[in-house]
Amino acid sequence: LKSMLNANSKIWLPQEIFFFNSLSPRLQAAFGAQPVSHDIQKYCEFVEEQWWMRGVKANVLKVQQVYSAANSDSWVIFYVSYLQGLLPKEKLVVGEKTISNIKYIELLENEIDNLKVVFMVRDGRACLTSRRASKLGSLNLQSICDDWNLCMEVINKRVDNSQCCIVRYEDLVSNPEFELNRVCSFLEIDYEEAMLQYSERKESGYLSVQAHHSNTQKKVFTSTVSQWKEKLSHRQIALAEDIMSSNLKNWGYSLTTDPFTAPNWYRRYTSSMRGVDHMLSKVRQIRKAVKSRIIS
Repeated sequence: LKSMLNANSKIWLPQEIFFFNSLSPRLQAAFGAQPVSHDIQKYCEFVEEQWWMRGVKANVLKVQQVYSAANSDSWVIFYVSYLQGLLPKEKLVVGEKTISNIKYIELLENEIDNLKVVFMVRDGRACLTSRRASKLGSLNLQSICDDWNLCMEVINKRVDNSQCCIVRYEDLVSNPEFELNRVCSFLEIDYEEAMLQYSERKESGYLSVQAHHSNTQKKVFTSTVSQWKEKLSHRQIALAEDIMSSNLKNWGYSLTTDPFTAPNWYRRYTSSMRGVDHMLSKVRQIRKAVKSRIIS
């Protein structure tokens, strides 16, 4: 969806910034709990020194102007101002798609005027398969399913919120033109045919260490909708459906197994491995950071 939206002449979504889970803690450790207007350039330089922000360059003057106009000092306002500083001159709407932002949705809603949020809903079992294939973050089944449930609870509370638009992944890949028209209407931007040619773009839109995004350079395909049936074992599906059953059924995703076919020892093992897997995910993050620095 990000690539499709970026193909619109009026919409801009930069690469994932990971502001709230990665940049904000670093900024607060280096500069304090609250930013000040006269240090905006320092903050921009600090942000752009991080390995995953390689090649990103904001218009500092624009960031400064937007931040000062907000008449409020907070790292959320700096985040919004920084995004505005990344907005190309020919674009009108800026957004950002770091998935973990959903954990900070209430903070964003409270501090950003006229915030519009586009939520993507996808079968939790497909998300589990995709996450494990990407080798990003925790690969523990219990942790991934818990994360999906957390995201779905956030979305469930905003189904009737006029400032939110919910797109089902399955609908997007099966009828992209209709869904993109709907999103553009929500954003008050005209739909453009070029959005369906997103795969023909010159820039990848992601870092070399984010190879899991490579499918966004292909035309729309539907094979990943039910790929989880082949990639996950019967035991994994049973446990995943047991953990996510309420939200799966709530969003019309049929269960395929008796959840109790996942043996108790497997449940205990999966749960106990969360700590080990968290440690391994940190090791993978460090390796990616080192690899990125070597490449640059």
